[in-house]
Amino acid sequence: MAWVVSAHGRGLTKARKTRLSPLSVRAGEILASLAEREDGFVFGELGGPRRAFKRAARVAGIERAWMHLARHLGSTAIGRSGAGVADLMRFGGCRA
Repeated sequence: MAWVVSAHGRGLTKARKTRLSPLSVRAGEILASLAEREDGFVFGELGGPRRAFKRAARVAGIERAWMHLARHLGSTAIGRSGAGVADLMRFGGCRA
């Protein structure tokens, strides 16, 4: 799992929330192989959230990636694991 944090001053996404996003086994392997940074970031300061996401994907060897696709892939993975509607809603940021 990875925490998605935007470039907003308080480290929140566009909806003013941090998001937890599932990673594939391969993505975990790639991240584990990267050198640890002193600043705690995986890829360092990357600019705005969309630019950061694209740059991070490129560094990871992924050519076609965008933020909204990651949300759909995460929701699909959670749904396939047997999660209920309430779990999917929480993943999407709903508090109901």
